[in-house]
Amino acid sequence: MAKKVLSLYKYLLGGILALLGVTACSKEVMKAAYGSPHARLNVDARVVDQSNNPVRNARLIVRTSLTETSYSSVMRDTVINGQPSWINTTNETGRIYGYTESFSEPDKDHTYIVYRSSLNPQLSGKYEDDSVKVVPTMVEKGDGNWYRGTFKMSGTVKLKEKTPDE
Repeated sequence: MAKKVLSLYKYLLGGILALLGVTACSKEVMKAAYGSPHARLNVDARVVDQSNNPVRNARLIVRTSLTETSYSSVMRDTVINGQPSWINTTNETGRIYGYTESFSEPDKDHTYIVYRSSLNPQLSGKYEDDSVKVVPTMVEKGDGNWYRGTFKMSGTVKLKEKTPDE
């Protein structure tokens, strides 16, 4: 019985210490401390309907795969302007400008700007899910260490209206 209590105590204490260690670090400290290469993506996206009219208040996600070999098949949703990207919405011209942090360089063959109807309840399910492939281009070289540089990406997502049977 004493062994079980001691074992439980060790696990509980270890969990508490782990939580305190992670939550005590800012994002910048965590990047350096945990050895995560990172890059900055500047995003300029536009959302239009089939008639090229701007779609206001559309929420977007930037989806990218990492270029590191061990992560090449991992797709990640990223954030724009320091918040989950679906919090940011397009303006009256259908555009969204901002930036996102990415782990390592974005994969030039697997980076997308994504529209999901499930994340856009304010548009009442009017449009089908869609995405556009974008190719990030380097605009600022990294420091040669953990910072991989700044990349620019832009694209237009042209949404199709859902048909009544969908």
